[in-house]
Amino acid sequence: MQLLTTLALLSASASALPASTSSSPDLSSFYLVTSNQSTPASNSSLLPGVSATTPYNPNPLQSSPILLRLLAPGYNSLPTFSLNTTSSVLSTTLTFHNVPTTYSSSTVKSGEELQFVDTPVEGAAEGGFGVSEDGLLTVGKESKGWMVCTSQRGERTIWFGEGGSGEGCVSTWVHVVAEPPYLRKRG
Repeated sequence: MQLLTTLALLSASASALPASTSSSPDLSSFYLVTSNQSTPASNSSLLPGVSATTPYNPNPLQSSPILLRLLAPGYNSLPTFSLNTTSSVLSTTLTFHNVPTTYSSSTVKSGEELQFVDTPVEGAAEGGFGVSEDGLLTVGKESKGWMVCTSQRGERTIWFGEGGSGEGCVSTWVHVVAEPPYLRKRG
């Protein structure tokens, strides 16, 4: 009887824990979200200060790099990202005028916005992207250093390293998650 009680308590305790972080996330299709907490959660909506992210073009009339901005609740869909672990390149596919185009992360530099370009990127062995065991996006195996800054156009964009030139920069953690936060369930 005591064994059954112990097993029941262990089972109840295990179900209250967040999903295991020791298993690697699926790096072929995931979402990027920001939070002011580095500890993962089983549901991305439970992360404190969570924000979804989405690529956007700050200069739509020019062929310029795509940036990553924060997105408030109320979106209809979000693009997924993938990580090539061989080249350490982060990618997303966006559709403009019914033409899908793959955008790849450019070389990330400290003090600059995270940028994506529509030309193939060879990759960066040093300073390339990765994912920590806790499901955090890393640069050169370092998950610290991400910032959210307000750009000249008023968008809250993702920067890496100190010295972001945007206004009101605050530190953040970039999580790699399977499900986006605050997504409306259609029923």
